[in-house]
Amino acid sequence: MPLKDFLSFLERQRLISEKQITQRSAVIRIPNPYVRRFIEVTGMWLEALTYRTLRSLPYIDDAMASVRFLWDECPNYLVNEIDALASKDSRLIVVSCKDVANISTDMLNELSLYAEKLGGEKAIKALVTSQPVTSLHLVERAKAMDIAIISFNGNADVFRQQFDKVLSMK
Repeated sequence: MPLKDFLSFLERQRLISEKQITQRSAVIRIPNPYVRRFIEVTGMWLEALTYRTLRSLPYIDDAMASVRFLWDECPNYLVNEIDALASKDSRLIVVSCKDVANISTDMLNELSLYAEKLGGEKAIKALVTSQPVTSLHLVERAKAMDIAIISFNGNADVFRQQFDKVLSMK
């Protein structure tokens, strides 16, 4: 299970001072404020889970995480980052992860722009969220832009099934 693997990694690095795990929750104490902030603020855990999930799907040809790319030539180039890229049957899968309570139209537009520039109009686009998207407007907008929304509900198997459902239809 990805969460247990992640917690084991943190323990091996001696970054956890206290841990309580139940069937429904995991409470950990990370005394180092820099490490705690990195995990909490950046949403790295969601990106790592997404990458690992993509890699686990048998029809994924390749996958990469935290991919940086340039828009323009030097010296005035602009660097951007996409959270996860994968390929399936020569089609690029572009995934943006958001560990926030609310997504915005700007997030959808950014993902759509990156996907088209990197993979063309055939690119598969997915927005991964740590919480369900409750705005009907944003759900409809994502659907109109052909962006799949996949929400992690705490269950890695369900998360994988959601990815499998979205990607197997494309």
